[in-house]
Amino acid sequence: MADMMTKGSKCRWGNFIGLVVFPLWIRCEDDPLEYVRRAKAIMDKKKISLEPLISYGILKLIMKIFGEKVVEAIAKRMFGHTTMTFSNVLGPDEDINFFNHPMCYVAASAMFGPHVSIILIMPHLYFFG
Repeated sequence: MADMMTKGSKCRWGNFIGLVVFPLWIRCEDDPLEYVRRAKAIMDKKKISLEPLISYGILKLIMKIFGEKVVEAIAKRMFGHTTMTFSNVLGPDEDINFFNHPMCYVAASAMFGPHVSIILIMPHLYFFG
């Protein structure tokens, strides 16, 4: 944090958001683990793809050319036509404390659909001492 606040620092502030579209399918399979196998195979391909970087670059370009109203309209249309959206945010890299208790890991996730309320999940909160 101190590095980011020094004058002339090359560290950047803010969030960088990339999107990955992941198709979910609903069909009757003989083997229930087939869903897991297919999802794992798709996610392995998505992890090594450039999809999040390209989606971030396209959104940034659209923002520069057309402005935030167009990006807002695209986001509303995209998230309004999805069945479910899941967001996973990485925790901090540096050591953190919660009321003077050191924590080893924090992750925040949110899952929501276009017609339901947002569910906020804080799954991993470990304390030392």
